[in-house]
Amino acid sequence: MLYGITPGGLARMTAITHGFWKRRSMVARIPVASLVTCRPASDDEVRRALELAASKVDANAGEELTSRARNIVIARAMPKAVLSDPRLGHFVELGQFYMAMREIDPEGLNAAHRQGSVPPLLAVTRDDDTVLREVLVILLLLKDFDFIDENTGRTPDKGDKVRPAFVAGSYHVVTPEGTCIPGAGRGIHGSVGCILHILEATGGGIELDFVRGTRETFKRDPPEREFQDAVCF
Repeated sequence: MLYGITPGGLARMTAITHGFWKRRSMVARIPVASLVTCRPASDDEVRRALELAASKVDANAGEELTSRARNIVIARAMPKAVLSDPRLGHFVELGQFYMAMREIDPEGLNAAHRQGSVPPLLAVTRDDDTVLREVLVILLLLKDFDFIDENTGRTPDKGDKVRPAFVAGSYHVVTPEGTCIPGAGRGIHGSVGCILHILEATGGGIELDFVRGTRETFKRDPPEREFQDAVCF
């Protein structure tokens, strides 16, 4: 006996295919730079960037930073159909990805929430590379730059300055005109590579020199050292 497509099955298929075509259309519209690229960070640059980020945790690890990082981790883990599901559109608009994922994948939500709730200092200093670690490094070292993550429903757009972005599974730099500069790559090396490109473009100073390895410390020299090294004649 042949069975036709039931309303319930059709609704399920529509939700999945609609999300696919919507994402395909979004990715196709993103302008990508062809003459400029980023590069992944080296292992030594990653180590130095994590050391620098760890020094900033105490001054920045408030509830706002922790909540924002956890929200991005949950958004990365949730089924991507959430972003195009009309029933969950209000959660996406408000950035309430915990509530959105609870409606679709409550079992996966528990694991994602645990991963995103690791204390920032522990997440940055322990050896294993996690999504939370990648996100925290960007939020700590580029705290004055807006971070665009497509998993939260955002797309690269025009802005007043360059910004870090996570699009199509890897890290990019978005120019003020909304163009993606590719090449930073995936994982923690892509995250730090994105940071390096932005610091170079905006005059990173001491912190950039430290992460590059051309300076031994990220702390400013005391006035006594400046006086000692000064040459009068």
